[in-house]
Amino acid sequence: MRFGRKCKISICLILSIMLFSAAVPVYADAELTNDSIKQKESAISDAKKQVDSLKSGLTDITAVKKQLEASRDDLNAYITKLDSSLEAMQDKIDKYNELIDEKEKDIEKNEKELKKAEATQQKQYDEMKKRIRFMYERGNTTYIDVLASSESFGDILNKADYIEKLSAYDRNRLDEYARQTKYVEACREELKEEKKVLDEAKKDAEKEQGNMNDLLNEKQAQVGDVSANITNKEAAIKEYEAAIASENAEISALEKAVEEEKAKLAQANARQYNGGMIA
Repeated sequence: MRFGRKCKISICLILSIMLFSAAVPVYADAELTNDSIKQKESAISDAKKQVDSLKSGLTDITAVKKQLEASRDDLNAYITKLDSSLEAMQDKIDKYNELIDEKEKDIEKNEKELKKAEATQQKQYDEMKKRIRFMYERGNTTYIDVLASSESFGDILNKADYIEKLSAYDRNRLDEYARQTKYVEACREELKEEKKVLDEAKKDAEKEQGNMNDLLNEKQAQVGDVSANITNKEAAIKEYEAAIASENAEISALEKAVEEEKAKLAQANARQYNGGMIA
């Protein structure tokens, strides 16, 4: 009987040790799992905040990219108008060149006419001198006196009215010469003035064309800068999208790990007791 009692005590002691030994690792695993779950859930929360921040940045940079694209489109539209205006300006300059060429030909023609008129003048003057010399040789000194005392051909004309013996023929020829020479000279001055106006108009047009070309180059440079900025923004958008995808992948992995650890924890808790008995 005594031996049987001792045997029962020994069995109970052994069972108690076994139960205690089995229970300790379960509690340790539960503690570690709960800490790990909390850490992962904290990491998930931080990652989601990071995703929200990245999405906000992505929204901002996308808006900036759209603004830059609108600016680029406006600049390209303005450049198109400038190109059209430059073509019209070039047509105007070409027209001025044609008109200037015509005026130069007219001036050249007028110069020939003036030389012809001057030759006629000299011829008339020589003929008049011959007649005066003829009359002098016949004993009339009035003409030679006028010729000798006159300072110029114009002076002769002014004194011609006072010369009674100057024939009507000579007077008419002198008047005709004066009118012809005056007309040719007036035409020459008018043509030169017209050419001067055309030269100034062409110069102004070329200056305006130069300003438009400078503006065109400036706008084209701006388009280049804006396009480069858009390219940079597109690269930044891709980086944002890649970072968001990376964060989402990390979140998914953490969430999966949390679910797995929660399942393991539930299984561990279920093994501890089963209706007050060891599972």
